[in-house]
Amino acid sequence: MSRFFGFGLLLTAVLFIGCGGGSDVLPGDDVPTGDAVQPAEECEPPCANGGTCTGPNTCTCASGWTGSSCEDFVCDPQCANGGTCTGPNTCTCAGAWTGPTCAESMCEQPCGDHATCVDINTCQCDDGWTGDYCDDPICDSVCANGGTCTEDHTCACTAGWTGPSCEESLCEQSCEPHGTCIGIDTCECDSGWSGSRCDVPSCNYVCENGGTCTEDHTCACAAGWTGPSCEESLCEQSCEPNGTCIGINTCECNDGWTGAYCEDFICDPACQNGGTCIGPNTCKCPDGWGGPKCEEERI
Repeated sequence: MSRFFGFGLLLTAVLFIGCGGGSDVLPGDDVPTGDAVQPAEECEPPCANGGTCTGPNTCTCASGWTGSSCEDFVCDPQCANGGTCTGPNTCTCAGAWTGPTCAESMCEQPCGDHATCVDINTCQCDDGWTGDYCDDPICDSVCANGGTCTEDHTCACTAGWTGPSCEESLCEQSCEPHGTCIGIDTCECDSGWSGSRCDVPSCNYVCENGGTCTEDHTCACAAGWTGPSCEESLCEQSCEPNGTCIGINTCECNDGWTGAYCEDFICDPACQNGGTCIGPNTCKCPDGWGGPKCEEERI
């Protein structure tokens, strides 16, 4: 009997060791084999729009989506220049803006500070501005006499002019058309003109022998003279000093002179009562007669 009892104890020990000794596995339990399998994370509600559940109720959203379950679309970067986010990373642009984030203007050259780009290369100017790119100011009145409209919409007048539209001259008498008023009653003359009002023409030459300078800046010669400065006589032999050349070899003699070149003196009317002409219109009277022409009898 003692031999059978000892064999039973030995069999019980072997069975105990073979079953893993001390294991808590009970009949009906699943016995894992190999590596342990971890249960998948759970998000409730589920992640939407391609989002991934990366922790208990924690979603990692796809690009363009946000929110606890990736249910809200977003634009990143944000829409610029008044654009509106209308879908995941999708901007609907305002006005004349384009590009993924509405950051690109449809106007190649910026419209500047005084306008808005409203279409391809088209600027809509603010009030008071004009020009292709709205960089030209507009004044209430047209700036006259060379004045220019400034950015504060007032006229900047050229020298010699004043008034809201540069319509008032600082010169009481006009310098035009051959000069410019540059100060109070002060004219600056154009080339070829002189005088306080720039109304006296100037010639390249001094007009001689009574010639005068004309508006076309040439000399108008007196009768009997020619040449750029009226220096050439039309008479081969001078009529002077007793006459004036009035045409080709034609002299007009002064009173008391005659001859082709006014070389002979005369008395006209002639000396009377035996008087003798001794000089131009100068008579020598005989005894008993007097007067310029010896016309007066003296007793």
